Amino acid sequence: MLQYRTIASKSDGFLKDRGSKLHAYAAHSVTEDDAKAFVNEVQLQQPKCRHVCFAYRMGTDEQPDGKQGRLFRTYDAGELSGSAGQPILNRIDGRDITNVIIVVARYFGGTKLGFSGLVRAYRDAAGHVLERAALVTRKWREQYLVRCPFDSIDQVMNFLSRDGVTILEQQFYNKWMFRVEVGEHGQSLLNDLKRFSRISIEPLSINS
Repeated sequence: MLQYRTIASKSDGFLKDRGSKLHAYAAHSVTEDDAKAFVNEVQLQQPKCRHVCFAYRMGTDEQPDGKQGRLFRTYDAGELSGSAGQPILNRIDGRDITNVIIVVARYFGGTKLGFSGLVRAYRDAAGHVLERAALVTRKWREQYLVRCPFDSIDQVMNFLSRDGVTILEQQFYNKWMFRVEVGEHGQSLLNDLKRFSRISIEPLSINS
């Protein structure tokens, strides 16, 4: 099964650089919605800060569903272009971790840092918060929505009750609906299910 390294839980840290105060925060983030929510959380904690910069990295070079590529975003929040978000991302990539977001809120301390000074400050703040975070290895798991008519329930349950598939939720409204989480072997079981008519399988999200 595909594995990746990430941080175990939220972490925070604080640094000062020539008067500037930098509050850094890191979190495990699986989706862009997770990342947006974490940025909003930091902004609520630092409501007077003008520069709330961030970067995140998600995914791996090879996803469980065969998709390639890694998602990332950087944001400089009014700092000189490339002086904040990219140095933060470089720290994430330098640790070979993914599904991670780091947010750094900087308060001006009276001394202009310049481009190179900003790069160093944000790089160091990101590195500091990662040093305070515990790293873990996780396995990729995916969630799917399985729908089937009432008369196919025995057939579907025969597949969903096997090893590698976890039923997270089930409902009945005209059709049976199951939200399931699968690992490597569960993926092959779902592929077998696709051979049957009137059974739909919709991917939801990668989750771990």
